[in-house]
This record gives sequence, C-alpha cells and structure tokens, in this order.
Amino acid sequence: ELNRINPTWDRKFGKAQNPGTASRELVRLATTLPGDDYLLARVLTEHPEAPGELLEQLAAHPYPAVRENVARHPHTPEAILRHLADSPSEPLWFLVACNPSTPDELRQRLRTRMRELAEK
Repeated sequence: ELNRINPTWDRKFGKAQNPGTASRELVRLATTLPGDDYLLARVLTEHPEAPGELLEQLAAHPYPAVRENVARHPHTPEAILRHLADSPSEPLWFLVACNPSTPDELRQRLRTRMRELAEK
C-alpha cells in the first residue's frame, strides 16, 4: 500500500530509521517526499541527526505529529522555533518551550504564557 504512495517506500523508510543515515540523504528523502506520506515525514523528523534544513522544510507539514516533532527537535533552527511558538496551537508552543535549543528569552516568554493559562 505505501509503495503506491511512495515508490520504494520500504527502502526509504529503512534509511529514515537508520541512525547512521547521513543528513544529506535525509534531506534528499524529504525533498522527494509525497505530500500524503505522513509516516515517512514523521520518521524523518524523529531522526536524531535530522538537519535544520529538513526540519524547516517539514515545519508546515499538514500532519500535526510532524509539526510536533519539529517543535521538539534539538536541531530545529531558531527562526522556526520562533514561528512555531507563535502558533495558536498550544501543543506546538509548549513543545518549543521544552526544546533544549530554544533561546532562553523565548523559553521564559513561553513559560510565562503557560503560567498565565494555568491561572485562568
């Protein structure tokens, strides 16, 4: 079934799951990713070596779990973290607040936002 959506899906999925796959290969897989292959997009954004370029590319993916992975990934570029922090979707900005790569001033702003919501 998945091979109809994305030819040679099994091979691509194996590469996306392999911790030894080079970041340039991950970017190549993301670049050729069909829009309806949500599973491979999710696995790519879970890869520990996913580069910022890949995460930036998938930050606006229609599947929420992909965007959530981008929000929590330590390689997500600061500009993307700031964009996701402005999302009205609570899980995204909450995940940005917990991301170790989030700049301190942004993390503090988001933590203040969390406290204000908790007080309501």
